[in-house]
Amino acid sequence: LAAVSNDVCALKFASPDLRADKDVMLAVVSNDGRQLQFVRDTKLRADKDLVLAAVSKCGSMLQFASNDLRAHKDVVLAAVSKCGSRLQFASKDLRADKDVVLAAVSNDVCALKFASPDLRADKDVMLAVVSNDGRQLQFVRDTKLRADKDLVLAAVSKCGSMLQFASNDLRA
Repeated sequence: LAAVSNDVCALKFASPDLRADKDVMLAVVSNDGRQLQFVRDTKLRADKDLVLAAVSKCGSMLQFASNDLRAHKDVVLAAVSKCGSRLQFASKDLRADKDVVLAAVSNDVCALKFASPDLRADKDVMLAVVSNDGRQLQFVRDTKLRADKDLVLAAVSKCGSMLQFASNDLRA
């Protein structure tokens, strides 16, 4: 345990039984979350404590979690708070959860493409997106949102040229 806690490369020399031991693997992923990808034991990939420790260090490891944990809000929030684009590995229900999507797009505006269609047209979500990257206004298809003064102002304050994507009424 001491060896793999200090040097995760030592894990490749560990016996299969040791690599299937929750305490050992928890120590390993707590040190380096990326090591979750090398966990072969399906029970460990379904262990909330282990996966939460891994995605809290490295959000991209959500893709190696069990389907049940990809539907667990705490696990997915921890992952998308570190790596927003990992929203793509969240369950369909969580891709439609406003809290989860807001956490993801606040970290990475590109995560928006993995959000449910309803949330891609949600003012609060789009406000978070354009507040991070005003250029994203050009991808807003909803005409009501392009006519929303708060949304357009947030986008234009980041990138003035985005005024061209505002509604005609706001440009007048």
